[in-house]
Amino acid sequence: MKAGQFCFECIRRLIDVASELSTDDADLLKSARQQAIGILQSGYSDAVVPAHLSTMILRELKEITGNLDPFRDVKHKEMDFARTIASRINPPSNLKSLMEFAALGNTLDFFKEPKSLLEVIDGFPGFIQDDVSAFSEKLHRARKILYLADNAGECFFDIPLIKYLARYAEVMYVVKDSSAQNDITYEDLEYAGLSNMMDKVMTTGDDAIGIDLMTASKEIMRELENSDLIVAKGMGNYETISEIPIRSKTLYVLMAKCRPVASSLHVPLNSYLAVMG
Repeated sequence: MKAGQFCFECIRRLIDVASELSTDDADLLKSARQQAIGILQSGYSDAVVPAHLSTMILRELKEITGNLDPFRDVKHKEMDFARTIASRINPPSNLKSLMEFAALGNTLDFFKEPKSLLEVIDGFPGFIQDDVSAFSEKLHRARKILYLADNAGECFFDIPLIKYLARYAEVMYVVKDSSAQNDITYEDLEYAGLSNMMDKVMTTGDDAIGIDLMTASKEIMRELENSDLIVAKGMGNYETISEIPIRSKTLYVLMAKCRPVASSLHVPLNSYLAVMG
């Protein structure tokens, strides 16, 4: 997905949040923020993928401040809250409801307090659009599924769906190799106490939001190519994977939290979806 209206301001907000989390040194904060804004201003265009540009900026902030995981405390707070909430909900048993449960977890966002999830749980609207039936047909013929994780707290909402999918095929849970905003890393998965609950886990090999063909490991690229199905959680994965030729076997499960993503998917803002390709 290419940049749309409002993407510039959204990335600008990301710079403010990430830089403040990166350092308490006022001079270093000012310098880091100026450098990041410079990358935004020089790199932004209608042809850029927002997630790729955001990744460049976050890498620069880490380099300048020396803080390699500025969102660590945010992620821990998010995971602690999500663990409590998910444990109070009896997970459903059918595929569509499990997809919706996983999508509910995507409500979590580093721009919002984790408690915002409570506003949705009792009145979850369900999918405005879904290709669960089409995915189910493919599932019965699949042998290998790649499950691309997103925000750290979502892991507790992913587990029931992963267990269901594992009845049919090998499921590989894919996390970030190192910090990418509040996306889950293997270290975060261990903090959540879930690393031993996943049959197979691998990392993207980098710290990119979504999938970056230029920096992702050869191993994850092979898995993307060889997997029969891909479940891609969240907007970062949608933004990046929709640009590469694996779309036909990919199910995007997400909440369209921003206007450019919602517009790209032709749905109202804050809609929940599970759509192929």
